[in-house]
Amino acid sequence: MKNTLKISSFLVLTAIILALFGYAGYTFWSYAPWKTFHELPGFDYSHDPTIDWQQELGNLAEPDEITDWKESRIITHALGRIDQYINTNSKEALIAHYKRGVRVFEVDLILTEDGRLVCAHDWKSFTRHSGIANVSANRTFSAFMQARIHGQYTPLSFRDIALMMKHCPDVFIITDTKKDRPHLVRQAFAALVADAKSVDAAIMDRIIPQLYNPSMLTEIEKIHPFKEYIFTRYKRATWEYRILDLIERHPNVTGVTFPKGKIPPSFCEQLKAKDVRTYTHTVNAIEEVKRYAAMGIEGFYSDDLTNDDVEDTGI
Repeated sequence: MKNTLKISSFLVLTAIILALFGYAGYTFWSYAPWKTFHELPGFDYSHDPTIDWQQELGNLAEPDEITDWKESRIITHALGRIDQYINTNSKEALIAHYKRGVRVFEVDLILTEDGRLVCAHDWKSFTRHSGIANVSANRTFSAFMQARIHGQYTPLSFRDIALMMKHCPDVFIITDTKKDRPHLVRQAFAALVADAKSVDAAIMDRIIPQLYNPSMLTEIEKIHPFKEYIFTRYKRATWEYRILDLIERHPNVTGVTFPKGKIPPSFCEQLKAKDVRTYTHTVNAIEEVKRYAAMGIEGFYSDDLTNDDVEDTGI
């Protein structure tokens, strides 16, 4: 009996040690400096469905709104509400809000099974809202692009976004790539840069990556050094001194976003003194805009509001 207990204890201890070493090895490999994905993926775009942005937008696509994304008080969240739906990240939402005068969009981005970057919040909600099973066969690029969100809205790839940006030289995109593990960050931004450069490298200056932790900037710049970044605290409450240190080392981090319930007015003042713009999300009522502006917030992620709506308040 005693021997059986000893053997069982030994096996349990061995399993625990192997699990710990396995996790440590996986974590170390994820952070390993030699995994840099310097080589961009060579996607074949010849079979991609295409959107005729000239036909969709016509002469609205003129650079007559803004030349700097920070001029807009509004960042339209997940490409904006369409009908009664939010978070569709769809073609119809993008077109509707561009026609309303929106020029700065935040878009949710996830990777397909075959490595393409597409516009959706996550696979679970996308497949549910598209009425398809959440299985690997439905998480390929082809299956994604053939789906219809809520039975009627058209999904977008990031390359669709890039083509729209080329047609509309006053559009700016804030990325929300969700993942912050180094190898997943590199994979997502390698796909993003490949898509953008396949259209026009000049649009890269109008893409603002959203950072979830300070080390994410280092991983992104292994792929491409973007012109500006925005830091968000929605995934984790990064210490204020670490954000200030990041801004000190990287002055091109020009915005910081806070969840609505976690806005520190004194820290907002510190950021403002460094000419760093402060944002919160998600704000869909003018009364909320006024309340958060009084706390030091300068810009707002919104499903519904436009820059004109905020400017009309005089704040």
